[in-house]
Amino acid sequence: NSRRDIHSRNIAVSLAESVDFMDIDYLLYTSPERTGRSPYSVDTRSDIYSLGASFYFLLTGRPPYHSPDMDVMQIVHHHIMDTLPATPCIHNPSVPSVLGDIILRMMHKSPDRRYQSCHGVMADLKRVAASLSATPMTSSATSARAIANNNKVSFVDIVPGFTLGQQDFVTSFKKC
Repeated sequence: NSRRDIHSRNIAVSLAESVDFMDIDYLLYTSPERTGRSPYSVDTRSDIYSLGASFYFLLTGRPPYHSPDMDVMQIVHHHIMDTLPATPCIHNPSVPSVLGDIILRMMHKSPDRRYQSCHGVMADLKRVAASLSATPMTSSATSARAIANNNKVSFVDIVPGFTLGQQDFVTSFKKC
């Protein structure tokens, strides 16, 4: 079921680890095909784009395509025509590069080059989470990195890269 309004301002995570969506539409997180100016049909992959844009905001504190002086048409242009936004690692160096790669794949302009299912996204996010949880935060290497970074622990070196989308497949898409 497509939500059409996935973005950081309408995602609420409870302490019980459930995720709820509130109904608020926001252009900064919309997929290219939802603008009506893209040759692609709107299907469930549009939500994957919007979720990726929301993750981008949550990790960087800024929408993927935004500057204070942009008008609506410029925002739409960026979502449709521009290249992918800068990797989240540029704005937040503590974001592991593989996590930045996952987010950028979710936000690819072409739905065919995005993740094709939420299952594929989840599989890759679980691999990142497993790498983070498998690394003891008390190791001397982590402590040395924290001291070198003014006591800020960086996860960049902890999560190894891997081929994205190995468990990402679908047989059909639900049109929205």
